[in-house]
Order: sequence, then C-alpha cells, then structure tokens
Amino acid sequence: MLVFLDESGDAGFKFNQGSSTHFVIALVIFASAEDAESTASAIKSLRQQLRLHSGFEFKFNKMSNDLRSLFLERVKDLPFRICALLVDKQNLDESLKVSNEHFYQFFVAQVLQQFQSQIQPAKLRVDGSGSREFKNAFKTYLRQKLGTGVIADCKFVDSASDSLIQLADMVSGALYRSAHLEKSGQSFLDLIRHKVEDILFLGATK
Repeated sequence: MLVFLDESGDAGFKFNQGSSTHFVIALVIFASAEDAESTASAIKSLRQQLRLHSGFEFKFNKMSNDLRSLFLERVKDLPFRICALLVDKQNLDESLKVSNEHFYQFFVAQVLQQFQSQIQPAKLRVDGSGSREFKNAFKTYLRQKLGTGVIADCKFVDSASDSLIQLADMVSGALYRSAHLEKSGQSFLDLIRHKVEDILFLGATK
C-alpha cells in the first residue's frame, strides 16, 4: 500500500489566541503504484486544463472555494481510499500539551495503529517540512509505537512537487472544514465522502 499523510489544524492550545479547536490527519491510500500514478497524472492534467503553471501547488488553505470544489470533483472517482483521524483538542489530556512534536507524533501513531489492517505494509509518504532531527525522531517514535510490519518504509517528500501529498492536503482540509460544521466544509466533504473508509474521532467530536 502507498499511503500519503497530511494534516490540518495545529498543535496549539491557546484557543483565544487563534489556535485551532480541531486537528485532522488524513491518510490517502493507494492499493498499487499504478493507481497512484494514474491519480497523479489526473491532477497534472487538471493543472494543464486550468492553465496553471506546472509547479502550482494545490493547497486547501490557499485556494478559493470554487477551485477547491473543482479539484475535489475531479479526483472523486480516482482509485484511492481515505482513512482519517479527527481530534477535538478542547478536551485532551494535559500530557499531550508537552510539545508540538510530541503532539504530532502521538496522533500520527494513533491513526496508523488504528488503521493498520487497512494499510499494512504501508509505504508511508509524509510532507517533508521539518529538521533532520525531527524526521529521525519521528521515524524512531513510529517504530517504537507500531513495531514491525505496519510501515514498510517512511519517506518525507516535498509537497510543492508531489501531487499526491497535495491530494492529502485537500482531503484533510475538507475534513477539517466539516469538523467546524461550516456549510462550505460539508459541501467539500460531500464530494469525497464515498471515498472515506473510516474516521477515528477523539475528544468531543462526534
């Protein structure tokens, strides 16, 4: 399995100063390399159709509602599945507020552990931001939490040049919007709801 992971929301807890109340991790899952390649090709074709430059990055938070809808409409019948984690941060244990890195690692491990039967052995691809130390600590943490067999390998990739990480960003963005019960958020999620295999809810979200 090829699994592309991205998140929406942040690890902060200062809700009155702009921290997000929710945190989402989306897994976009491909059964084969061929399915992944055909999906990436369709996204490339969409760029060309819209006359966007070849390096244009589809990023949910930086796009108009019309372009978000157009993207999700284009990919909704492509060969991938979605599993996700949706966290309401307002009722989390204090132990998760130690650091942003611990917060992120903990919930990535949670979502991978929850859906291991759907993804293993996973070739995991994660957005490549972060220092070398963070990336090494991240991989070590996952090995310790998940053991062997769940992740075949883990690589960090540049979202600016990887259409499938951009797809994961768009999926996590749609899920995040839906968590806030925004009308537009529900409409985005409705376009790809049939692709959602399972969602793990933590905190007060239901």
